[in-house]
Amino acid sequence: MPLVQAALMGAKKGLIAEDRFDRPDAGALGAADTGQIWTQFYGGGGIVSSAARLTSDAAAYLELYRSDVEVECTIRATVDEPIHPGLVFRAVDTDDLWYVELRISGDQIRLVKRVANLDTEVFSESIALGLNVRYKVKVKGIGPSISVYLDDTLRSTVSDSQHQNGTRHGLFQAGGSSNYRWDNFQVSRAK
Repeated sequence: MPLVQAALMGAKKGLIAEDRFDRPDAGALGAADTGQIWTQFYGGGGIVSSAARLTSDAAAYLELYRSDVEVECTIRATVDEPIHPGLVFRAVDTDDLWYVELRISGDQIRLVKRVANLDTEVFSESIALGLNVRYKVKVKGIGPSISVYLDDTLRSTVSDSQHQNGTRHGLFQAGGSSNYRWDNFQVSRAK
């Protein structure tokens, strides 16, 4: 276990991974603050002004060897366009995963299940979203239970065992743009 990861885990009980993206601009996401290496499922990504960005229809993950986790991150949109930033959760591979996304241009938060590269909306809620606002998005999974939060407010809990053993968690973006920023990414043991 990397020294940084051990120190952070001791300071924050239950912490599995953390990335504040406070490093120089780069054409790749690199290593999280806790030492795990970001891997692109597809698309591109990097660091800009101490925040992560994805440069196309993209998903990037950390392999964390746990599926019962809380994944959270701050997401900010800088341009109103039909591109949807979010989090990838309990991913097995590019064709089999969960994601939660913000539809800034459509004022909506959604939870989507992807099976054999077919997306199925499991939850959707209309909610006013704006530009240059930092939204804290969190998804928590314990067994088949999956809960979605926006700014620490529970929006929905569903029960679905699909991909229950998926252990890859990270960043997600539907559509090609580089106008969204992810910051303060954390994965903790679900409680």
